[in-house]
Amino acid sequence: MKRIDMIDACQGVGKIYRDSGEFVRDAEYDLRILQEVHETPREDLPGLEQIEGTVELHEMDLMLVGEPLVLHLEDGRHLDFLYVDDRGVIASRGGKGIRSQGA
Repeated sequence: MKRIDMIDACQGVGKIYRDSGEFVRDAEYDLRILQEVHETPREDLPGLEQIEGTVELHEMDLMLVGEPLVLHLEDGRHLDFLYVDDRGVIASRGGKGIRSQGA
């Protein structure tokens, strides 16, 4: 069997950058990091991680939907992401998840 556990949640105000390094703006974020856990008779085995949540999206920034972006979180970690709709819902990209600075 498989279950999904929430392994981290983070909220705050971060900085959005384009992949080129160009600063876009500050934005509030609310993220949850989920992980598949495969339950076996011997032990629970961690599986894939998934990030879900929102990053504040202003109406004037709707052209950012679908553009590769990087969010710098308050704690120094980074997330490569895309806006997937005009409500600020995001999808992580590149399979890197939330990573430490320099990772």
